[in-house]
Amino acid sequence: MSAQIDEMKKLVEDLERRLKEVPQLKQVGQKIGFPVVYLIGGVLVLLAVLIYVASGFSAIVNLVAFVYPAWASLKAIRSENKEDDTLWLAYWVFYGFFAVIESITDMLLFWIPFYELLKMCFYVYLYQAKGALILYHSFLEPIVVKLETTEKKAKEEIKNIKNRSKKMDLRRKRNGAQAMSRRRVKS
Repeated sequence: MSAQIDEMKKLVEDLERRLKEVPQLKQVGQKIGFPVVYLIGGVLVLLAVLIYVASGFSAIVNLVAFVYPAWASLKAIRSENKEDDTLWLAYWVFYGFFAVIESITDMLLFWIPFYELLKMCFYVYLYQAKGALILYHSFLEPIVVKLETTEKKAKEEIKNIKNRSKKMDLRRKRNGAQAMSRRRVKS
């Protein structure tokens, strides 16, 4: 437990150091007499309370499920690491899937106690514990492999049908041209 507290303190100190690199925030820190990171944290908590009062817990859940993942996804686009791309693509697949399911079953899910809290915990699990990758590799990847095989077979079959159709059209045209030339010879 002590190691986790020390790690949190180190994280806060590092964040404070980076915030003080911004001249305006450094001035604010000097004027208020306590770390700027605490001021920003307090503002964020106040903002969360105001959002909760104005829009309910659902708005906070939607912010948690969207803001950080969107930012991390934008950073992943620019990174060379493929694993973070896979994580965020899988996250957005699950996010979209549950958004669709929720839009259909909203009236039923509303009655589950602490549903919004459970939903928020699930979204945080998807990106914080890399649950999106775990679920992707466990459930989606086998399905995707089967669907890709089926898709490939379907495309090949469509290509074969098109080729047979072209051959039939050529035969019809040849047969039609031969019939026309026979009619001309007869007349």
